[in-house]
Amino acid sequence: LVAKRHPRVLTVESQQLKDVMNFFKVKCFLRKSDLKPFILRLPSILSMDAAQLAEKVEYLYHNLEGDVSLLRKWPAYLTYDLDSEIRPAAEFVRACGRPPLYKGLPFLLTQTGSELSVSVGMKPEVYPGFKEKFMSMWDASEAEKKEREAEIAATNKKWETIMSQTKLRSAAAPGNQTWAREEIDNIDLDDLFEEAEIYFD
Repeated sequence: LVAKRHPRVLTVESQQLKDVMNFFKVKCFLRKSDLKPFILRLPSILSMDAAQLAEKVEYLYHNLEGDVSLLRKWPAYLTYDLDSEIRPAAEFVRACGRPPLYKGLPFLLTQTGSELSVSVGMKPEVYPGFKEKFMSMWDASEAEKKEREAEIAATNKKWETIMSQTKLRSAAAPGNQTWAREEIDNIDLDDLFEEAEIYFD
């Protein structure tokens, strides 16, 4: 049945199928008995990337406070883009003082921008303007986050390199310490705290 409705599944690598099926069971909490009807309703889901699916499910279960029953009833949720469709709509409804799923998951994602605006008591043009600004702010925030992560990774790598460098031992210097470790052993902690400007209440 799956092959008839979605012939492309026959071209999907077996490991991809295993990853997606495992994702449904472990991360989505779908029971074995749920899988057949779930997949038959949306066979194309077997071709999707498990990592991207995981982000959407994480957002549904934690940020939207949804559960597996919502996903079971409406698997089409997984076909929507998280950054350009799901998150902006949900955060708009939340910003208007309502729970994102107050009218259900399909309603949140199938309404036009003007319909979504009107549903929360706003003028039709409000949501499109909100979405544009929200996505711009989100993209900037994600770019800044990636820059910070790259800086931290570079710093960690630098210190790993420093700590692994072995000091050339003189004949009088016993042991096999790295030069960085030996310097740390000789540091006065009071001086260190003053240098770091650490204050305690």
